[in-house]
Amino acid sequence: MQQIVSEFISKYSLQTSEHIRYIDLVSEIGELGKEILASTSYGKNTYTQTSSSTEELGDCIFSLLALCYEMNVNAEDVLQSAIAKYETRFQQKGHISSEMRKALNHFSGAIIEESLQDTSVLSEVKIIETNIYPVEERHETPWLEKWTLHIVEVPPSKADYIAEKISNSIDVRHIGNWYADFKNEQCHYVIFHQKVFKLKTETDWAAMRSHARSIGVPEHQIL
Repeated sequence: MQQIVSEFISKYSLQTSEHIRYIDLVSEIGELGKEILASTSYGKNTYTQTSSSTEELGDCIFSLLALCYEMNVNAEDVLQSAIAKYETRFQQKGHISSEMRKALNHFSGAIIEESLQDTSVLSEVKIIETNIYPVEERHETPWLEKWTLHIVEVPPSKADYIAEKISNSIDVRHIGNWYADFKNEQCHYVIFHQKVFKLKTETDWAAMRSHARSIGVPEHQIL
């Protein structure tokens, strides 16, 4: 594709400066954004492809490759380099970038492995980090030697399912007040045995804390 754009620019003597190409690219991305927002009623509806949006996307691709031409950059080479960088970052951190993670709006939270009678749910979430802590008196779980705390990530599409599965998996053989939680910017799930709270308002938080106290969660462990 870059060769086609380069030949077109040369054929019609469209060479210009890098900063002009950059401004043109930003402008075209803005035009594409307007088409997508119009198609979705500003995020209220599912995106529907239109001829205008695909045309604007084509303009964006042309502008990007034209910028590559002016910068004397091989688009395929820098794309391969970027993919290799993201691949390494994903393997090390479980995500491409903090901004991408935020854009995807994934939930993040904590699950204590020893709180689960059925641990199969752990294979259905992305474990970002694991820390092992020796049990102390304040943990109030004297039958255990350690807590294995997993920091996990849950995609929004699976949040309800994962919360329900955790709720059904919590171990109540010794105590009934284990809980897990995960959250994003819009909602905070707090999950007890056979009870899931989706916290969005102060009223929701009050109800969750009341339930936690009713089943004996130590006050210092209540969110």
